[in-house]
This record gives sequence, C-alpha cells and structure tokens, in this order.
Amino acid sequence: MFSYILRSKKEKSYFYVNSPVKIEKFSINFIKHLEVISGDKDLDSLIQCIEHYVHKEFLVIECLRRGVVYVHGKLPEQIKEYLFYSFSKIKSIHSIVANTVILEGMNLPIDSLFILSSRMLNRNGNLVNLIGRVNRLDYIFGSTGSLDKLIPNVHFINNDLYDRVGGNMKNLCSSLSKKCTDEVKNPVLPVSSPTEANKLLLKNEEIFFFTPVDDISILRHKFLEFGLDVVYDSSEKILMECLLRRILDAKSGKIVFNGCIIQFIYDLFISNLDRFIIDDEVGRLKNAASLNYYKRFYSDRMKSLREKIDIQLRLFDRYLKSNRQFIYIGKEYGEVSYPVGKSNRSFYKVGKPVYIDLSKKSDKEKVNIAVVKVSLEGDFLKYKISMFVRLMFSYELITEDVYNDFIYGTSNEVAVRLARMGVNGMVLEKLISDKKIDCVKFDKFGNLYFTDSFKKYTEGLDDFLKFHMEKMF
Repeated sequence: MFSYILRSKKEKSYFYVNSPVKIEKFSINFIKHLEVISGDKDLDSLIQCIEHYVHKEFLVIECLRRGVVYVHGKLPEQIKEYLFYSFSKIKSIHSIVANTVILEGMNLPIDSLFILSSRMLNRNGNLVNLIGRVNRLDYIFGSTGSLDKLIPNVHFINNDLYDRVGGNMKNLCSSLSKKCTDEVKNPVLPVSSPTEANKLLLKNEEIFFFTPVDDISILRHKFLEFGLDVVYDSSEKILMECLLRRILDAKSGKIVFNGCIIQFIYDLFISNLDRFIIDDEVGRLKNAASLNYYKRFYSDRMKSLREKIDIQLRLFDRYLKSNRQFIYIGKEYGEVSYPVGKSNRSFYKVGKPVYIDLSKKSDKEKVNIAVVKVSLEGDFLKYKISMFVRLMFSYELITEDVYNDFIYGTSNEVAVRLARMGVNGMVLEKLISDKKIDCVKFDKFGNLYFTDSFKKYTEGLDDFLKFHMEKMF
C-alpha cells in the first residue's frame, strides 16, 4: 500500500481516515517510509512552537520531521487551526492525514486525495465535498495555477487496517455515478417519515413555541432552549418537580453557592437524580472522584495548554501510584469498560469501552493521551456543563460575573465583548496576562481599533501567537 502511495502522491496530499485513533496509527506507519527533513527553517520553527506550546513528546512532532501532519477533532482547537495553517504555508509538509474535520476548515493546497476509510463518506454528500477539496479554484486559476488541476487526483485504497469492518470501497466509488437525490428529513413536512424521533421533535417544538403558563412548563421550555432535554429524561414529571423545588431552594438561600460552580451544579442537578440522567458523560458527575476531578480541571481553566497537559501527566503518575490505572477517555479512544471488581487477577468490567489502562501505556503514549484528555474535558465543560450554567443564570442563581467567567473565561468587560465576537480563549488569556487587553478599543459604533503599542506588541510574538492574533484581529 505505501509503495503505491509514494508512487502516486503529489506535492500536497490529503489522506482521509475517519477515526482519530486510526489517523494516528496511519501517520505512524506512513512516516516509517519517509526520510527526516533537515535544513528547513520554517519547519524547524514550527516544531519548536509545538514543543513549547504542547509537549516535546507530542506525536505530531515526530510526523512533522518527515513532512506529515495529522489533524482530527480531538486535538485542541488552537493547535488544530495552527497545523492547518502550517500545512498551507510550509512547502516541506507534503501530507495531511485527517477526517471530515477538514471540511470545516480553511481551503488547503491539496493536489491529491487518498481515501482509506469509507465511513462517514456515504452520507450528506461528504464524499463529493471531500473530492471538492482537491485543487480548489484559486489553486487552479491563481498566479501559480495550472488547468491540469481541473481533474482531481483521487485514489480509493481498499484496506483492513484503517477502514471500518465490512467497509467497501467499490460501493463507495460506484456511488459517485449515481444520481443524487435529496432525502426529506424535515419532520414538519407531510412527506417525512413519522419516526419516534420525529414525533418527539414535533412535541418539543410545540412546547418551545407556545408561551409557558406555569413554573413546570417554563422549566421545560428552558430545558429545550439550553439543550438539557438530551441530558435527562425530561418527560418525567417527578424530575421536573424536583429540579424546580431545588431551583426555588437556591433562590431562597436553602441551597447555597459557595463559589465552586461545579459543586453548585452537582447540588442542584445531579445529586440523587442519576436515574433520570440519560447522558453518560454527565452521569459520571455522580461519582465523588469524577466530581473532584472536574472541580480541579475547572480551577485550572485559565492555565496555558502546556500547563494543563503537564497537570494531566502528573495526575497520571499519581493514579498509577495509587493503583487507579483506568481513566475516562471517551468512545473515540476508549479501549476497555470500567472495572467494578477483581477476581483471580482479572477485572470484571461493565458499560461501554470508554476507558484506557494507563499501566499499559508508554511515557510517549501518555503525553498524547494527555493532549486528547485536555481537549476532551475542555469540550465537556464548554458544550455540556455550560448548559447548566446558562440555566442557572436564567433563574438568577449566579451573578453575571460568575456566568461570564465560566462561559468566556473572564469577567473583564472588553474581553467578554471580544469573546462574543469570536476571539478565542487562548488569545484573551494572553492579552490579559500580558496586560494588553486595554490596547484593544471600541469606538462609539462598536468597531474595533488598536493602539500603536498593540501593533508593536504583536510584531514581537512568535509565529504561533502571531497566527492566532492575526486570525482574530
């Protein structure tokens, strides 16, 4: 397979693999067939940045030394964006390995595509969109373009290592010659199939768009507004009554916010309610160890990515010393179910395989697990725990400063305005820590402008920070 790839690849190749684990596995196997690149200052500078902001043992670095970069949704957002940018900018990075995350990013100078996985490509036009990423028009008709690039260079590679079980590249190829038809999935249209999911969606839509008339219907309405209907079985009247009672107790001071928002969420929404929780990730908060972990993780949220990774690595060492080798890592990286007992040196395990055994991982593997873990738990706070925070704020159970601190990472007025405009947390943290946030101004019309000292400040930043600053501003 790799001999064919090396014969067929061009200057900038994209290798499609669906699973993050298999993306990394392919990248490791691919670079075994490539020489180390030396004497490229841009590539060396990139590697130094990744070593500084992530970790010197991060697997991407080993791949970069041979001109390969991999990207998937479980990497920290700021690293993922910078790697996309670097692939476009640095000529010696000749290959990118990724899944459909590439469809969401910037246009890349791809001139050949290798499809090694059929998963996720036979739906929503993903295959056509993927092929459309090869030789974008600006790379055909631009100053260095060529009309030869009008015909995309696409390779379908049958394999058992990186495709799903039962994957069939032949069927995937033949789907390109079939007529595309729209599948009507809008549940409000009469031609849409009356599935249970559609019936529930219509019922929720009815609740959402009708004005609530009592406290329970107001709470149900807020559940739908903030997405909590997928966390609980909210059809249970006893659940809604219990939550409403707790919310009223919090408003009257019977349940007290002691400054720890994770504990407050537990007291209001998790304690003794686990039988109603249908989201496995949120359900883990019923365990004291998980609750304490997220308290600590949240308290460290303003630390740099590198600091967060180092904290995870120290935690891993502590876990292993106390015989707690199994850690939660999610379904994408999970290898085993959680052990609930032990007999004759073997574990009894229950549940889904969303854990890994740290005792079986090398130090280098632990670094990459830590990178994924930081991203995974950051997303958990951002997308799931934030739903509870929004609900609490809507009931005035927390102040605006507490709300902003959780949602935007700061209560600084200028930083909050920037965050609402889409400026990412890492840039805000840097501006605040370097005392440069006051160099960013808004005029009376709400337009951004900068002081002269801000321009000088950004000129002195390294390539990683400069990229993010220029992207945001």
